[in-house]
Amino acid sequence: MAGANERATKDAYTLSVYNTLDSCSSFSMSRYAKLTVVVPAGSDLTTLAWYGSNDGTNYVALHDPPGSALVSVASAGIGFAAPDGTAGFPFIKIKSSTTDSGDVTVSAQS
Repeated sequence: MAGANERATKDAYTLSVYNTLDSCSSFSMSRYAKLTVVVPAGSDLTTLAWYGSNDGTNYVALHDPPGSALVSVASAGIGFAAPDGTAGFPFIKIKSSTTDSGDVTVSAQS
């Protein structure tokens, strides 16, 4: 997080989201503290599952403390914040929980 005399860094990236994890784009969270996702207008994506990795190669499905899978309900033209359970993982993937695929824009801020 940027201090009082530091300027926060904010960047935007396009990630490809598929229903197979190996096909999905990875995102390095190493420089960022916050992540938001925007599903573009016209997208068929409806449910997105979150995966994390410590090494950028081996990904695990992320869950909240009670044990529920971290999923985000998505629809065309909406944006939302990444779930809290993604914090602490240096690498993130977002996977479609349905057969739909497409791109999303992530906005990352330090």
